[in-house]
Amino acid sequence: MARLTETEIAELLGRVIPADDDVVVVFSGVWTFAHRLTFPPAETGDQLLDVLQDVVGPDRTLVLPAYTFLDFARTRTFDLKRSVPEGGLLTECAVGRPGWQRLAKPMNSYCVVGPRAGEMTALPSTTAWGRDGVLSWLNKVKARTLVLGVPWESCSIMHHAEETLAVPFRYYKRFQGRLKEDGKDRGSCEEVMYVRSLEVPPEWDISPLGRVLNDRKLVLDGGLAAVPLQSAPADVVHAVNEELMGDDPYIYHTNRDAVIDWVAGGGAEREMATLKPEERWP
Repeated sequence: MARLTETEIAELLGRVIPADDDVVVVFSGVWTFAHRLTFPPAETGDQLLDVLQDVVGPDRTLVLPAYTFLDFARTRTFDLKRSVPEGGLLTECAVGRPGWQRLAKPMNSYCVVGPRAGEMTALPSTTAWGRDGVLSWLNKVKARTLVLGVPWESCSIMHHAEETLAVPFRYYKRFQGRLKEDGKDRGSCEEVMYVRSLEVPPEWDISPLGRVLNDRKLVLDGGLAAVPLQSAPADVVHAVNEELMGDDPYIYHTNRDAVIDWVAGGGAEREMATLKPEERWP
C-alpha cells in the first residue's frame, strides 16, 4: 500500500476520537507502523505528535504516558526534562515541548497539554495506580483511550483495577529519590508502587481484555490494518478489567498456578518482610 500522508493520518485519528471527548490519552508503539508514513525517519515522532495535537486541538487535553520505571529504580533520580520516558517515541518528543507539562512522579509519570493539564499534574498520586492518581482521574473524566500501533495489552489502565481490587499477587513498596528539572535539584520525590513478586514474577497474557472489548463492540476502530488503532473510554476499559479480574484475579497470568501457590504460601508477606524501613508503605 502507499505510504500515509499527514492528512490521511489525521483522518484515521479522527475516526476514533469523537468530537465530544474532552480528554484523550494515547498508548502507542510508533515503530510498528512508522514505515507506513511519508514522514522523514528522523522527524517521524515530532510530525506524528504535531498531527495528534492538531486533531485533539487546543480546547481539549492530551495525555501521554512517560514512565521511567527502570531508570528511577536504578538511579533514584528523576528529571522532568531529561529523564527519557519508556512510553515510546511520541512521549520522548513531548518531553520539553513548549506547552507540555510532566507529572512529578518518578516512575509513573505522564506528559500532558491542554486546558486540564494543571488538574492532572496537581493530583496527589499517593500510590501510582490508586484512587487519587492519574489512572483514576482518566477513569473519572471518561478519557478517550487510544492504542496506536499496539494491542490493548499495552494499555496501563488495567493496573488501576489491580489496585482497586487489591489483587493478592501484589504488595506496596516505596521508592525514594531526587527530583530535578533540567539538571537543577528540586528536592525529594517518591513513588509508591503496587509491585509484583520478585520470587515468582507473573507471566502475562492480557489478550482477554482486547477480545472482550471487541466482542462487545465497545471500541472504535481506525479500520486500517497497516496502522492498528482502536479507542474506548477509560471508564469502559476499567470496568471490563474490574469484571475480568474480579471474577478471576489471575486471568491474565499464564503461570497462574505458580502465582497462586506463591500467594497461598505467604509470598507477599515474606517479600514485604525483606523491605527496608524506608521502602515500606503505609
